[in-house]
Amino acid sequence: MTPLALVITLAGLQRFTAAQLDQDLDLTISSVGLTAAPFVAAPTLEVLPGEFRRINTISGSAIGDNVVHMTVRDEAEVGYSATGFGLFLADGTLFGVYGQDEAIVEKSPLTTMLVALDIAFPTGTTAELRFGDTNFLNPPATRETAGVAKIASRDQVAAGTEDHAFVTPLGLRAFLPVGVTTLWFGAANGVPSGWAICDGRKVQRSDGSGPITLPDLRDRVPVGAGGARELGEKFGGSSCTAETTNAGGHTPTGRTDSATTGVTVSAPVSNQTAGGGSGKSVTSASLQDPGHAHPVTIDAVPDHRHSVTLDVTQPSLALFFIMRI
Repeated sequence: MTPLALVITLAGLQRFTAAQLDQDLDLTISSVGLTAAPFVAAPTLEVLPGEFRRINTISGSAIGDNVVHMTVRDEAEVGYSATGFGLFLADGTLFGVYGQDEAIVEKSPLTTMLVALDIAFPTGTTAELRFGDTNFLNPPATRETAGVAKIASRDQVAAGTEDHAFVTPLGLRAFLPVGVTTLWFGAANGVPSGWAICDGRKVQRSDGSGPITLPDLRDRVPVGAGGARELGEKFGGSSCTAETTNAGGHTPTGRTDSATTGVTVSAPVSNQTAGGGSGKSVTSASLQDPGHAHPVTIDAVPDHRHSVTLDVTQPSLALFFIMRI
């Protein structure tokens, strides 16, 4: 609720300031006065204009630096409508006032009035304030204060902006419906209740509405469905085979490297004058191999391709996929 902006009277401010300065003053708010008369909430007021009832059964507690939650109860068999109120200290000092055009509270004679108000003080801390001895306070729950809180609607849960409403298990389930899948970096036996590892098993739904088959995401990477792939379709692998285009039939040929054998062939020759010359004779003859190469022919190869298998696994970290069931 939106806090009502209280106007502290001059007398109340004097007491309030003194309490902030650690002076030993009683700041117990012991009663609430009600009025239905139009008035201007001014600091100079010393009495509540048109006050028709004073109620002593009150309780209150600070729920912030300048906000107090106050509860007022009236069991008397009287009826009234109030548009303003004043807070009175134990010695009767009018501490603060508030008024508006519309009714703040309406009561019939046969009912008990129990009204809760959040009151915003203009400055300073409310830690020094005290209230009556009653113990029926129901403040709004905060992280620091136990109290009453409303249940968040589905829209509020989805928006995630409401800070003073509780989410029920049913509301949380609506926000995380069956089929929501996420990653889990933890032990397989430590998966939270209502979730299961995506390993292809058939399991019972956590709400008891029947079985459901989990997708098997072990050693797989999810891809968005609805385009080239249908929901649940499996495809791909961790390796692939690459092939060249058709090389066609051909006959490979080749030659050995040139080599000098160094072979010398010698033959005896009779002691004769060579060529009928001038008397020189030849006793032997030799032939030196200047070097040669050998041709090589390989059988013809028919049409064929060359292939190689490649590992296409991307750098990865193994986690569990878990699904809301």
